[in-house]
Amino acid sequence: MTEKKHTPGPWTIHNHPGSNGYRDNGHCDGDYKSEILAGSDLIYVRQSVSGNTFPKLSANVQLIATAPEMLLELERGVHLISQYSPNDPILSAWLPGARAAISKAKGEDHE
Repeated sequence: MTEKKHTPGPWTIHNHPGSNGYRDNGHCDGDYKSEILAGSDLIYVRQSVSGNTFPKLSANVQLIATAPEMLLELERGVHLISQYSPNDPILSAWLPGARAAISKAKGEDHE
């Protein structure tokens, strides 16, 4: 495996309504914001005004924050299948898509 360009997980999430203080999964009028702490990096996510709900924002942030762990497990799966089940037609059919997703997550996808 190549050196990782991203901050390894786990990443932690803080959801809050605007600048009114932190409030986990609460509902409040105004702009909702989430912050993802990735090592020493802080990623800000702000809900658009176009009708997204706070639960939708929270779900999207959860997906983003889980990405490092999902990438690691996908890489492990590709490695294990390639090493121990290379002739399995079902698993082998899954490998190209998994490898493409890994490349995309690592910024190696140049399409």
